[in-house]
Amino acid sequence: MKPNLFRSIANNIIKKDALNRKIKRYFFGLMVLYIILGLFGRFKPDGIEVLVQPNSQLMVAQKDITVYPACTLKQIGALHISHPTVLQQALFPDTVLGIDLITLLCICLGCILIVLIIPKLNENNLFRNDISLLIRILGYLIIFHSVFSIYRMVAYIPNEIAILTNHEYVTQNKFPIFVYAEAYMGLLVIAISYMFKRGLQLQEELDLTV
Repeated sequence: MKPNLFRSIANNIIKKDALNRKIKRYFFGLMVLYIILGLFGRFKPDGIEVLVQPNSQLMVAQKDITVYPACTLKQIGALHISHPTVLQQALFPDTVLGIDLITLLCICLGCILIVLIIPKLNENNLFRNDISLLIRILGYLIIFHSVFSIYRMVAYIPNEIAILTNHEYVTQNKFPIFVYAEAYMGLLVIAISYMFKRGLQLQEELDLTV
């Protein structure tokens, strides 16, 4: 039987079974931790708080407390929303982790995908359609979150704060450069999934020549 490059790669990865189990446990624990802390910060009975700053285009009088119809502003720049809407609960960052509910769900889904992928790397045939599919879904999930983050930080949150404070305050959130890195990482993960798919095609061609 001819030597098989792809099976040799798979066998080398299988030797790292102990490391794979540790990675699997790590991502499962990370998912549980984020769920616990995220839900704790998300569903606090006293509402949510968002850091804001005065609108530079307006002369806003500084007060100890400014009361608006749907929220209260403290002098330290914390906008307190006592009764947020469902959309505000989902898209505004919480007070514990500083992340929104959609990001929390994306992290949990990503951890689940990685936990599903790791055991498959321990099987004899590494280049398979199911592994390629799971990796591709992970890449699409990362790209979705990067696009969602751009919308949330550039469009949704600034507009909501402007409406809540009668355009007197704006958000302190800056557009983070890591969103671009996240989008490129998603494209890289998708490219890796297609490498697995191409590896499967080459594996099948080699098997036909045996």
